[in-house]
Amino acid sequence: MKTAIITDSTATLSEKLKEHPAVFQVFPSLEFEDGETFTDQPDSISPKEFYRKLTEVDTLPTTAQPSPAQFIDILDTIVAQGYDHVIFIHLSQKFSGTLDTARMIAHDYNDRLKSYFINSKGVSLVMRNMIEQTLRLLDEREDIESIIDDLNWLAEQSTIYLMVEDLDNLVKGGRLGHASAFIGNLMQIKPLLKIGADGSVEMFEKIRTKRRVYKRFIELIEEEMDHFDNNAQLYFAHGDAHDDIMTVIELLKKKYPEQSYTLDTLTPIIGVHGGKGTIGMAVVPTIPA
Repeated sequence: MKTAIITDSTATLSEKLKEHPAVFQVFPSLEFEDGETFTDQPDSISPKEFYRKLTEVDTLPTTAQPSPAQFIDILDTIVAQGYDHVIFIHLSQKFSGTLDTARMIAHDYNDRLKSYFINSKGVSLVMRNMIEQTLRLLDEREDIESIIDDLNWLAEQSTIYLMVEDLDNLVKGGRLGHASAFIGNLMQIKPLLKIGADGSVEMFEKIRTKRRVYKRFIELIEEEMDHFDNNAQLYFAHGDAHDDIMTVIELLKKKYPEQSYTLDTLTPIIGVHGGKGTIGMAVVPTIPA
């Protein structure tokens, strides 16, 4: 059995994963109102430049899922390289139709590839973790069906919490009225959002001041890690808010100096929705061998 993994750029792959011969990416894109179009990768637009531009526009850029042609090119490649199984791991179906597109295109390869489809029910580093764990499990097991079952369990168990810094970005996206944003900004209210088991975003709490949000993050980390008996991975991501997320990490280090974590930046496709200043954390359980 030779298995490939196809994901999308919102997974924020590490350089090691990008170079892995069995891991392939497709790229969504975004278009600003002035007609400028970028793909979701640093050589198209850097995160810092994207978030700067995002604060300067009145209308949020539109996003588009990866084209069918990208999937076709990759599937042709993996068939030519001798793969007979492929696992698609994509961002939550509540956010994008990417997984549906993958399923549609893969149908034409049923005579050459056995395809599996994982709705990560998350974004960003949760997806990266799923890919890392998939590679580990493929080395440890021969039963791919059990791996798929565990990946679906992982998608349901992983939790993401996000703090939106700029309420005006929610106004631009039509998810909040101008008056509510004005009052919220005036009172320093920070929405704490949660991406839960079904992969949708929900309002979790409304907290006054960032400092209280930081402390709440630490409390949530403690609760989640206890739930998994500390057998979980911790991730942090941000929308051009490195100093803010480092404040959370410093609080974490004071309370749990031995706790490891991974930190990265939210890609533009994800950053469109939260905006500049968004910070997030995720707790992802480890699948047993």
